[in-house]
Amino acid sequence: MKASIDSAVLHFLHIPFKLKFSHAAADRLCSDSIVLELRCGGHRGFGEAVVRSYVTGSLGDGKEAGKEAARFVSEALGPLRRTSDNTKEALATLAALDCPKRFLPILCALETAFLDASCAESGRDVYDLLGWQPVHETIPYGGIMPIAPRELAERILSLYRQFDLKSVRIKLNADPAYTKAVLELSRGILGDGTALRVDANNAWMDSDAAAQLDLCGRYGVSLIEEPFPMPWNAHEEALRAATARGFGFVADEAAVTTEDVEALARSGVCAMLNLRLSKNGGLMRVLKLAQAASTAGMGYQIGCQVGETGILSALGRAASSLLPAVRFTDGSYDALLLSSNVTTEDFGFSREGRAGVVRGKGVGFAVDPGRLAAVTAISIVC
Repeated sequence: MKASIDSAVLHFLHIPFKLKFSHAAADRLCSDSIVLELRCGGHRGFGEAVVRSYVTGSLGDGKEAGKEAARFVSEALGPLRRTSDNTKEALATLAALDCPKRFLPILCALETAFLDASCAESGRDVYDLLGWQPVHETIPYGGIMPIAPRELAERILSLYRQFDLKSVRIKLNADPAYTKAVLELSRGILGDGTALRVDANNAWMDSDAAAQLDLCGRYGVSLIEEPFPMPWNAHEEALRAATARGFGFVADEAAVTTEDVEALARSGVCAMLNLRLSKNGGLMRVLKLAQAASTAGMGYQIGCQVGETGILSALGRAASSLLPAVRFTDGSYDALLLSSNVTTEDFGFSREGRAGVVRGKGVGFAVDPGRLAAVTAISIVC
């Protein structure tokens, strides 16, 4: 980037959801994303962070979170400014930062904003800017089924059936009775042509695993995401017994850093990683983790976090388009979940969850400053 980085502003959002989204770890009624705006000469770049304390750790409460996020951005801008005239060198600088887990979402926002500003300045999209071409021109998205009362569950599943989605990820809790009810309902509405995956968000106990797995097996579910409280090695016996029965386990909260992935590979009980752009620190780190997973014989999927705006939806689509062996892609739900957006487009999908790769438009999104201002609760200059 030839233009210097002049300023950085963090926008803390509040966007009400169209419906309550629940899983075993939290209930959510609104998007509380953080949007980072970089101003570089006459250009702007935007990135998004979704901070979840039970995933990467807390930045603190209220004003403390804002101060911590602003401090990290200010410190990271130093080395970035020194290398910003060379995009690939600047990205390597960000990727090499010694970044504590709790700041990884903010790092994602910074990297994305830098990419967005670099694309604007150069007049190229992210693929041409990086010199990489997509290996997939169309991305098949799956659905996510939150923990919900039966009437709402029927509405959501019926919508997924209308879209003819080929995969749906179902949130579970610690209650086998709920597992039976939601899997029976899901299979009944979606039929046998939809792959069902489940995510327990660390809610199961070892003593419950056999009963839960019996129900999963009955309804054709073989992939189980984060069933037990961390760390995974505390549940090795239960995981190995289930693996011997043909179940595969997906790591999400347990797969944040390269060191996490290496430990999971050594465990021998992790079949797949759920990689999420904000959780893992941005596009460059996600691509690296996907390569590490493949080298270790593990699969990977591109996931999302509840409340993402069009910024992260677009980034997730770009990531999936660049990865040769992505198993599933979740995301692009902003039109379904958010009452408003910060981008000029909603990243929805069509029949079978299919959506095309966005070319010729930076990272794939365009932020509307008016829309951003309308949903910003507070802004902090870094």
